[in-house]
Amino acid sequence: MNKKPTGKAEKTQKAILHSARKLFVERGYKGTSVREIASHAGVTTGAIYKYYNSKDEIILDLFRDVFTREWALAFDLDENCTYEEYIEMNVVMNRNLAKELGHDLLQVYFTSQGVLHDNRSLIIAMDKQGYEDHDFKLIASLRRRYDLSCSEEELAELFLRAERGIFMDWIICKGSFDIGEATRCMLTTLVRGLMK
Repeated sequence: MNKKPTGKAEKTQKAILHSARKLFVERGYKGTSVREIASHAGVTTGAIYKYYNSKDEIILDLFRDVFTREWALAFDLDENCTYEEYIEMNVVMNRNLAKELGHDLLQVYFTSQGVLHDNRSLIIAMDKQGYEDHDFKLIASLRRRYDLSCSEEELAELFLRAERGIFMDWIICKGSFDIGEATRCMLTTLVRGLMK
């Protein structure tokens, strides 16, 4: 994104993101053009290019917007949370992401980890916004409290791999199972398997 909008510009940008999300879900990311987003948002194509250099930047901002709201759930937990509370936060977050972004956009998001857009992946290009540091503190606290048989870094990597796997399987299965329940089952099994 080129600028942080205010006032009318902020409303215009929100309209662009709302239209992009709606069209991406209905037609798919590849099946939606910048011109169609502009038309749906009631703005000119030039107005879109005032804020975004490409469709990749629109989807990156869309992901950033959705994930920032979801990441706020983690900040509701402190380092005294139980592993069940931590897992339940992930269950709620993953269900919300699946509902809000849908199959096609999550497919774009997760497959972008290996596909470069403008010389960077969508994941790498996203701002950390403090979530990763807070999440790592929660994971480190859980590892110590439950005396899990791995390092904090290993536990964080295991959680990340498990969640990526859950999402990729959900994408492959076209959303045919409850991603929240799969998250609960996988992460609970992971934590209990690491208990000494």
